[in-house]
Amino acid sequence: KVLPNGALCLIMHPCEIPQGNTWAEEIGVAAIKALSPRDFAGVLYYGMGGDQWLFKLQPVANKNWMVAQIRNMQNGDMPTFDQMLRMAHQGLKPLDAALKHVVLISDGDPSPPPDALLNTIAKDRITISTVAIGTHGPANQGTMRRMASVGRGRFYDVQDPAALPQIFLKEATTLRKAAVIEEKFQPRPRTYSEALKGFDPAQMPALYGYV
Repeated sequence: KVLPNGALCLIMHPCEIPQGNTWAEEIGVAAIKALSPRDFAGVLYYGMGGDQWLFKLQPVANKNWMVAQIRNMQNGDMPTFDQMLRMAHQGLKPLDAALKHVVLISDGDPSPPPDALLNTIAKDRITISTVAIGTHGPANQGTMRRMASVGRGRFYDVQDPAALPQIFLKEATTLRKAAVIEEKFQPRPRTYSEALKGFDPAQMPALYGYV
């Protein structure tokens, strides 16, 4: 198979339940380990300087270094999702990657971003998945669910810490598989091409996959 390269931006927000931050750290590490050297990865968090990059989007050339950065991260409680998502958008948009994805881990209590921002990100073919850990009620959970819905990604409400690495492996491997579709389909020529010379447009053979 010819697999596309992808770019994954993790947004890490503290989760106030016991062990919540440890869970987030472990799944961040699992995500990095699932990527290939051809992929890009970056991590955003709220530190002493406010919304900032733990490390900017870059090729996954040194996984051990990236893992060490995540394990040593001192994360604060960001007030809003808006600026983090803007930074992720600005970092991902110019990258030469076939697939671009944001995964946001949070308890859901920062102020929600405007739908206009989420729609702009989606328009640039960047998807957003959210992982809720220890939300403080339906409103916070709703914020996380809506970001994933408008962002055309997936929403996870995590109750069991054992599920966290699998979630992030699934999110990371999405970057490796989404551009390769394996299913039978019937091609229909729209315009003439030298590549189709000798084929009867009414009797094209079935194909079994495409990029």
